[in-house]
Amino acid sequence: MIDLVMRLPKIITLVSVIVFAASLTQNGFYTETHIPKPPPSGWYLLLIGLIGVFGG
Repeated sequence: MIDLVMRLPKIITLVSVIVFAASLTQNGFYTETHIPKPPPSGWYLLLIGLIGVFGG
């Protein structure tokens, strides 16, 4: 039991990283209006966000 309690933070962190990585493969947002091109993926939005931090 003690061993599980000691490993619990590592398990939670690993599950969080896996869920985050899986979310990057999904569309970033959804609108009900017709847009000719598909919404951007999570990877694209993550990279654009980083450019915004460094670009001001």
